[in-house]
Amino acid sequence: EEEEALEAEAASQEGLLQEVRLLGPVQASLQLESDAIAALQPQCARLIGEEETFVGAARLQQQCLLATQTLLPARRASLERRRLEAEITALEVRAGEAEQAYRAAVAAVRDSPDDAAALPARDGAAATYATVLAALRLKLEARRTGSLKAAAAKAELEAALPALGGLPSCQGGPPLAAAAHEAGPAPAGEPAPSIPEALGEALPVLRAMLGQVGEANRETQEAMATLRRALDRELELLAAVKGPLAVATARCGAALSAGASEALSGDAEAELAMAQQHASVVDQEERLAAGAKVLAEATAAMQRLASLSEQKLSLEDEIDGLRRGEDLTEAVEARRAAAVAQMDALAAEAALARATLSDPALRKGLQAHYPEAACKGDFFLGLWPEEAPAEEGAPPCPADEDDSTDAAAPQESEAPSMPPPSTPPPSMPPPSMPPPSTPPPSMPPPSTPPPSIPPPSASPPPMEGAFPPDAAPTVHATVTEGE
Repeated sequence: EEEEALEAEAASQEGLLQEVRLLGPVQASLQLESDAIAALQPQCARLIGEEETFVGAARLQQQCLLATQTLLPARRASLERRRLEAEITALEVRAGEAEQAYRAAVAAVRDSPDDAAALPARDGAAATYATVLAALRLKLEARRTGSLKAAAAKAELEAALPALGGLPSCQGGPPLAAAAHEAGPAPAGEPAPSIPEALGEALPVLRAMLGQVGEANRETQEAMATLRRALDRELELLAAVKGPLAVATARCGAALSAGASEALSGDAEAELAMAQQHASVVDQEERLAAGAKVLAEATAAMQRLASLSEQKLSLEDEIDGLRRGEDLTEAVEARRAAAVAQMDALAAEAALARATLSDPALRKGLQAHYPEAACKGDFFLGLWPEEAPAEEGAPPCPADEDDSTDAAAPQESEAPSMPPPSTPPPSMPPPSMPPPSTPPPSMPPPSTPPPSIPPPSASPPPMEGAFPPDAAPTVHATVTEGE
């Protein structure tokens, strides 16, 4: 409704604006030259005395032009700025509500990360919050553009006022002061009229000056034979227009004074607050975008760790199979060395992905916007714990001990089973022989897991959706002989 009212007011003012722009110069068109009147002293003496009337009409025309070309655009810009400020206030309320809803949704995800409905609610709240922030930013930018236009209009007004001698008192000299006195004083305490109202009062006066008075002036110049009649008519019309001219000039000057005061008044603090608010909205949008970027980086790192976990389990199975083989040929040793090298390469890649996922800035961004992704990252970091560097003089790897045990097993089986002279009688088993229920020395006890398989980590169980469909962890078990 406010926009429709503004459009209707602008449409009603357009006719006045066009008419003021199309008016001809009053003084240059109507005032006669002194030499032409010198021969007609009786009537021309009075006409020369009416010069101030033409000056007042020219001044009124300048005031109307100033109002139409400067003040009315500044007034429309001020009204548009007020409308934008009202819309900005409403959008600020919506932005605050959207922010509260978004923070509540994030808190719900953080408190209940397994809730399937919490994630869509959080994403919907984030989208709503981003939409409101974008609309608020556009309104703030439009408000800033309007402020620039208003500043330009103020500069034009300040440049035009000196040509009129500053803000006029609208009297224009003794003749106009006398005419204003004849028209009567303005009511005490009467507010200054609006610019359209003042223009509506000034235009009939200017039309009279340029129309009737102008026509009489042209008749005077064209028909010197009828000069006396034309001069009488012109003087009568001038006398009739003096009072309305003084009143219209006074009211137009008052309207110019009030409009100029309104247009030149500015609130620097409000402009600074709007600029700070715009910067705050842009910062919030950048934070949302940074959160999405952090989520993408974390997701890529977690997917890489899941893929590396699969490859790691496969290589561990292969290494374990090669270690358990009885045929320790050079080809088997080469395959085993290649598998170990692949494990080292996987560990290096996992270290890079782990460094990305362990970055403090990334984890802080996940905790702020995507707490469920932070929980997933903790799980994947548990799959690849950070290894301490090996110290000098450390004991040999258990895998090497198993190899030496496996290599020595055939030799022990080929040793003679005759007891030494100091052994007990043959009916008793020698002390060096293991009991029948004990597995062969080359095989580890059934209850002991293979040294190549690490014990299960104490990391938390995977959250829902933590793995891709093809990246779920697989439990591998090795069955020894005799089980």
